[in-house]
Amino acid sequence: MDLVFNGQLTHYITEGGFLKKINIPVNPGIEILLNINIRDGLSILSGAGYYWGVFNSVSKNGVPYKAKIQEFNLPVLLKRSFKQTYSCTFGLYPGWLVKGHLQNFNRGEGEWYDIPKQSDKYNDENFLLDVYLDIGKQEMIFIKQNISVSFFLKYKFNDYWAGQFRSKINYGIKFSYILNR
Repeated sequence: MDLVFNGQLTHYITEGGFLKKINIPVNPGIEILLNINIRDGLSILSGAGYYWGVFNSVSKNGVPYKAKIQEFNLPVLLKRSFKQTYSCTFGLYPGWLVKGHLQNFNRGEGEWYDIPKQSDKYNDENFLLDVYLDIGKQEMIFIKQNISVSFFLKYKFNDYWAGQFRSKINYGIKFSYILNR
């Protein structure tokens, strides 16, 4: 059993190009996972992750929005290693919205304003489910300690209210520190 600490940077694809200079291109996240070997080169990973996000979008009628979100996930992943250096990971990220709100941009005043929770832009759905795929490379740095870097894609199979402002697909890079038993 190995302990895995992940830091990740995610890019959310949004609609429209309004205020790109304010849009944060990457959003951080952290994970702590247990890696349990099933057999040589195949393992299951599970644990917990927390992610922060800020992204801008433009609605179909041209209104600019900014979403600020915090999500908690409980990933369940299957990892296949090749030649003890390369890997491919596939799995699910079930979770929920912990905190989030929307803002609207008033072009006349040049400022962002919070949208009330009673607005039709929100709904009661807080559950999310991402399907995850990555490819990565791992290197040993010390005895029983490895680092890795992976490039990933996530598909939002189920999303809460933020789904109306971002694409179902997001991508990024993950950095890992692995303590081997």
